[in-house]
Amino acid sequence: MRIAWISLFALTASAFAEDVSPIATDRPGFSDGSNLVAPGHFQIESGFFRTQVGSSTTTSFGDGLLRYGLNKKCELRLIGVSYGFAPGVKQWLDPSVGFKARLLQTAKSEVTFIGQTTVPIGQGPLRANAWNPTAKIAATTALGNDSLGTNLVYSQNASGADRFNQAAMSVFYGHPLNGKTTLTGEVWAVDRISRGGPSAGFGSLAVTYLLDNNRQFDLRIGSGFNQSRDGWFIQGGFSIRF
Repeated sequence: MRIAWISLFALTASAFAEDVSPIATDRPGFSDGSNLVAPGHFQIESGFFRTQVGSSTTTSFGDGLLRYGLNKKCELRLIGVSYGFAPGVKQWLDPSVGFKARLLQTAKSEVTFIGQTTVPIGQGPLRANAWNPTAKIAATTALGNDSLGTNLVYSQNASGADRFNQAAMSVFYGHPLNGKTTLTGEVWAVDRISRGGPSAGFGSLAVTYLLDNNRQFDLRIGSGFNQSRDGWFIQGGFSIRF
């Protein structure tokens, strides 16, 4: 058994060694990056997300994203495999399925399209229990060692009489502090937070730490610009590619 475990570790290390470029993730942040997972590789991104609005706290664990590189221009995605906690409520959240496809790539810039939809898994206070599609354009440009990116998003949210369409836009800027640590600032706005509701703006600051080229830790904190209404949040997690 010990030999088997040593062999498995050696194979895993060998697989990691094949990927020379550092892992590029879609967490943490409201925005998704424009990068794709290499063909034939899996990438798991997971963690926790905690939101505080007034005296009400909602926490989810898992906050998962599974990505698989289908080819050089497309990846498949399983999103939001999470278990949520709110006052008096504990339940699995609606997962989503989707894809990311490359639209444009130059020496310094990349543009991708993300299409996804929630999958209804039953009624519940933390679930929409509806097919809610989202379309997203993600663009990133290299500025020396830094990166500048934006997302344009259009989605359907909630269900039944509460169902509404939402448009959003985000901008983020990433700056490497050294070869392993990167600091990213992000702002984003949505045209409405609920059916007939007001618009809202948010900001966050995130740090990522590259353990090696295939493993990364992250931590992020942010707030609504109207904090009394939209609250604040903290997020953290881990990503691995194999």
